[in-house]
Amino acid sequence: MENISVLAKLNDVFRNTFSGGIVVVTREFNSLDENIKNKAVEKIRNFSSFNEGNDPFNEHDCAIVRLDDINKAFKFKIDYYDKENQNYAAENPENESTTLRVLTISTAFYI
Repeated sequence: MENISVLAKLNDVFRNTFSGGIVVVTREFNSLDENIKNKAVEKIRNFSSFNEGNDPFNEHDCAIVRLDDINKAFKFKIDYYDKENQNYAAENPENESTTLRVLTISTAFYI
């Protein structure tokens, strides 16, 4: 993907820094060993292998990362909420002043 969208750039900054939104993890992810969680988070923060197959809308909002050495995979997903109410979909996810980004990290089936 050659042309990166404004939305993808915003999502990359949020995912790389965990700043400007909320990061949540599932109960199953949270129950893992700290070392495994740290490796998964590091891999998610540095993920850049987006392509048409895993990012068809060029948003950089979702992917699966693998930790082959421990045979585990993790999914991250960024959702966009109305910043004021925090329970409705954001009208314009590119507008940082009205959008709350929420990144969820969960375990995934190893493929």
